[in-house]
Amino acid sequence: MFERRHLVGGAAVTEELYPGFRYSTAAYLVSLMQERIVRDLELARHGYHVYPKEPAYFAPFPDGRHFFMWREMARTQAEIAKFSAATPSDTRPTRRFLDRLAAFVEPMLLEPPPNLPPRAAGDFLSLLKIVRRGAALGAAGRRRAGAAC
Repeated sequence: MFERRHLVGGAAVTEELYPGFRYSTAAYLVSLMQERIVRDLELARHGYHVYPKEPAYFAPFPDGRHFFMWREMARTQAEIAKFSAATPSDTRPTRRFLDRLAAFVEPMLLEPPPNLPPRAAGDFLSLLKIVRRGAALGAAGRRRAGAAC
């Protein structure tokens, strides 16, 4: 095992960033760990388990309002409705789009990025894979993904 920082523990570290305030500085990133890594390292055999956050997200606002994102979509929609009367009752199209976007992004988390500009045949092949996955999003999906960034 290698540790880059002065503290051992990686994403499981709790640090006192301000006197009297301790934070789990990177634990939320564990949900982004690829299932393939968990399997390959047999982490479950060593006691690894991710407990889902509930609420999944919290944002306070300076005016005293707040926003929670819950694992249950109906509860999250009720939160969104506090800010917008135009909240769609059917979020399935958005969820389908996010699933397609995840299918585009997730494989790249385990691949080295291609050299830009391409220097070898492998670089061109890597770029081609990315272009093909992007094509699966469709033109509207690519525009929507770009707007979200």
